[in-house]
Amino acid sequence: MTELATHLELDRFGVLGVSGGGPYALACAFKIPRDQLSGCAVVSGSGPYHLTQEGMGRGERNMLSIARNMPWVFRFLLWLQLGRNVGRDAWWESSYAGLVAGAPKPDERVLSDPRVKENIKAKTVEAFRQGSKGLIHDFRLFSEHWGFELSEIPAETRVSLFHGELDRNVPVSIAKTVSEQIPHCEAHFFPDEGHMSLYMNRFEEIINSLRG
Repeated sequence: MTELATHLELDRFGVLGVSGGGPYALACAFKIPRDQLSGCAVVSGSGPYHLTQEGMGRGERNMLSIARNMPWVFRFLLWLQLGRNVGRDAWWESSYAGLVAGAPKPDERVLSDPRVKENIKAKTVEAFRQGSKGLIHDFRLFSEHWGFELSEIPAETRVSLFHGELDRNVPVSIAKTVSEQIPHCEAHFFPDEGHMSLYMNRFEEIINSLRG
C-alpha cells in the first residue's frame, strides 16, 4: 500500500475494507504510520478467527477450520461448489436466487437490483478466471493468526467501524468484539442494516470518516 501511494504521489491516504477486506484494512492501521494514514474504515468486516467465533454458523466455522488445517480438502470443495460451476448460467441463477432468499430484508432489496446482480456475477467469474488459489489464500489468511493483535493498533490511528445489526454474513457480535479490542475505535452499529445494504446506504458517512 505504501509503495502504491508513493507511485501515485500521495502523501497521505485512507484505507477502506469491506467484508473480507476488513482484515487487510486493519493490517494497514497496525503497520502504516499516522502521518501517512489519514484513517481506516472497516465496513461489515470480519474479525480474527482466534479472537472470536461468536455468532458464526457451524458451516462457516467448519470452512475456516478446513482452510487452515486441510487446504487440499478446501481446494477440492471450493472447486466442487464454485470453481466448476461459476460460469454456468443455470447454476448461477439458482445460486443467486438462494442468496437473495436467505438475505435479511435490507440486503434482499440491494440484491434484487439487476445491476448489483450482474456486478456480483462479473466479480465472481473474474475471481476464478485464473483458478481458485487466490481465494484459498485469502481463507487461509483469515483462519490463521493475523500476525498482530487488534490491541496493538496504535491509539493515534483513526479506526472507524461500521456494521449492520442484521448482518448474517458477519454477525454483529464479532464486530462488537473487534471494536472493543481496538484502541479508541469509533464504532457505529445500525439496527436496520445488513451486510451489503450498509455500504450502499451509508456510503457518504463512511467516506467522510476517512478524511482527516
